[in-house]
Amino acid sequence: MRRIVLGLALLAAAAPVAAVSAAPSGPPKPKVTTLGVTRFATVFTSCWSYGSRRECLQNGTIGNPSATLRWRSGAKVVVDLRRAAQDVSISAEHVDGANVVARDSVKLTLHRIGSSGRHWFVRLPPRAARSTDLIVYARLGDRGDLVADLGLRRR
Repeated sequence: MRRIVLGLALLAAAAPVAAVSAAPSGPPKPKVTTLGVTRFATVFTSCWSYGSRRECLQNGTIGNPSATLRWRSGAKVVVDLRRAAQDVSISAEHVDGANVVARDSVKLTLHRIGSSGRHWFVRLPPRAARSTDLIVYARLGDRGDLVADLGLRRR
């Protein structure tokens, strides 16, 4: 009898762990590639649905990305949002502290790769030379949206 009770206790203790590991993840980190180098952008704000629950988070501030990508004018920059997306916007921004310098803001022309909306590309023009950050906004189906930041350094 003691073995059965102990076995049931072990099963009960293991059940929450299994439920937690099967829980859906939050918004994906966009993957950005140019000049043969890939970096993950930092998601600094998002609203994400977990079934009927919706959670909005601010994970940092603009201008503090965890990674930087070197770029060259005219080079193709591919953004993999890692989920189908719509209402995508990508801009090159000059961030000074936590402030965007509006006169240096460059809205980039987006090109969809394929039909899913998961992959996009832009070309950074010469006027983006003062840009320090690549800002990505995307609505990812009915799951939610995200704003991500990737540091830029001109090559």
